[in-house]
Amino acid sequence: MALLVADLHLHSDASDGELPPEAVVDLAAETGLRAIALTDHDTVAGLPRALERARLRGVEVIPGCELTAYEGSVELHLLAYGFEFEDEASPLGRLLSAQREARHARAFEIAARLRGHGVAVPDEAVLAAAGPAAALGRPHVARALVAGGHARDMQDAFQRYLGRHAPGHVEKPRVAPKTVIDAVHASGGSSPSRIPRRTTN
Repeated sequence: MALLVADLHLHSDASDGELPPEAVVDLAAETGLRAIALTDHDTVAGLPRALERARLRGVEVIPGCELTAYEGSVELHLLAYGFEFEDEASPLGRLLSAQREARHARAFEIAARLRGHGVAVPDEAVLAAAGPAAALGRPHVARALVAGGHARDMQDAFQRYLGRHAPGHVEKPRVAPKTVIDAVHASGGSSPSRIPRRTTN
């Protein structure tokens, strides 16, 4: 059996993961991984903390990020690696900032639509459910729905309130793959991998 030495697609609570960046590194070290990539959605906020912990735990952390793009109706999650993540004015830094702003606006629009259907989900509840996350998303709205007693669990929240034909459905802003790839390359990163997720028609 092959020995797993690296995991290049991990999330922390800087986006929609459950563990803080330090705990992600700790778990990697305890599992025997030699290298990981922290690839939170649309944010690099967890990377400095992950890198600091990695120096103590002997794990290599590769700077990464996961971004969403669209080819027609197909949603793609693009994984970018090795870019200069500390430069917020870089092409990728600007793109990530725009994506995070769009995520916040979408989450609050979802909550507003749900309130319009009689489901009391204040913006503050969404922010509380997001905790330290720098990038808001539907999972945080789902957590707010569960915490508010509107859904039994996350699956129920998505099915009843957040799916494509549900009252809280709001389309994502669409970015072309070339826009993401060009920003990654212009910021010193490697070509992202493309993972088809689902058809949105």
